[in-house]
Amino acid sequence: MTALRIFFVLIIFSLATGCAVKPVQTNIKKPEWINGQSSRYPASQYITGQGTYKYLGRAKDLARAEIAKTFQVTVREDTSDSQSFSQTKTNESSEKKSEQFASRTVTTSTDEMLRGVQIVDVWVNPNTSNYYVLAILPRRQTAAILKQEISRIDDATRTYIESAATAKDKLEKIVYARQALDAQFDRVAFQRSMQIVNPSGRGIPQVWRTSKLSTDFYKLVKRIHIRPIVTKDDTNSLSKALSGGIAKAGMTVDNSSSADYTIKAALDLDISDKKKDGWFWARGTLEIELLDKKRNVRGTHRWPVKVSAQDTDAVNRRVGDELSRILKKDLQSTIIGFSKAS
Repeated sequence: MTALRIFFVLIIFSLATGCAVKPVQTNIKKPEWINGQSSRYPASQYITGQGTYKYLGRAKDLARAEIAKTFQVTVREDTSDSQSFSQTKTNESSEKKSEQFASRTVTTSTDEMLRGVQIVDVWVNPNTSNYYVLAILPRRQTAAILKQEISRIDDATRTYIESAATAKDKLEKIVYARQALDAQFDRVAFQRSMQIVNPSGRGIPQVWRTSKLSTDFYKLVKRIHIRPIVTKDDTNSLSKALSGGIAKAGMTVDNSSSADYTIKAALDLDISDKKKDGWFWARGTLEIELLDKKRNVRGTHRWPVKVSAQDTDAVNRRVGDELSRILKKDLQSTIIGFSKAS
């Protein structure tokens, strides 16, 4: 369960237990909020939404959706920011990632947030028989929970940063640095929600910028020197793919015996005879093993490999392309996962 999901579980519980609403009675008289703001639920204290439909259940859903639109505006702004960042220099890439992370998180959590919304008023239009529904989300209670969650994230980030500074093992250092960065990515989403919920439009000042944490993380990653060794490969493509994967992971390829770690990689591949349909199939397994300077095995991992082509040379090329794709995509997270701190 992600941090933001945990938050919404908390907010649902809090609103359900601390702000229980009496069963909603259908009004006979047309309420004031139909054509404007509700004096009972002012905008300074509540986020409100209205829904109208011939069926009550649908009208309630529309009222909740109206509140959701308030948060979706921020999602669109975040997405726009992300697109603009993609046109800037690479040293701003962490900010771009932060915005994209916030957008995705807010988008996927909107439905859960709506569980904290309360339906407080219903009116039936005597002329059309349509239902009019008023929904609210209390600002104060929601902001208090958000503030508490942001504080928890900042405390965790501080601990991760301190652990990264004191850890002696290089893998542990980058794990803690990654955890600090991920925590602050979570915080961005909470900050966005806080700026919506808080009438002042202000969140809680950021202690650590994701751009700085990202820079620190990649500096630590770059300091890790890895010696690549291929123990089995009939295609002669694994060595290049492995070195490329290490470089893509942000680590340093070091062929000397003094490297911090050694990766042993083996490709166990079976290329079938040509089939009646004119295709060769290559199926097998790519396995890596990470060892430290003391020759202790830090971890092993396997990936399935499967390609096809109409001649054996093409099969070998496609195997090489597939190995490169796998290692460039997964090697960093796989190596980090070998740390005891993961």
